[in-house]
Amino acid sequence: HGHLAIVGSVLSYISTPRLSAYSMSKAALRTLSETLHVELGFHGIRVTFICPGTIATEIHSAAPTAEPLRALVRKWLAIPAQ
Repeated sequence: HGHLAIVGSVLSYISTPRLSAYSMSKAALRTLSETLHVELGFHGIRVTFICPGTIATEIHSAAPTAEPLRALVRKWLAIPAQ
């Protein structure tokens, strides 16, 4: 029995200009965690994919990921667009 936590990024769900390598690596971690969840669950080992986003700062609000990230969070939380 045990628990494996894998830390990725919300960018594993978003296609973002100029961040393809970063997003791809995080998507690979997400897929790995989903596969390990299935493979290790039979042995009593839980697998969790932790998917943090960015912190709303002046720098991040100007980033190319800012609006797609906000739209994704609104969708997940069922918040209407402004």
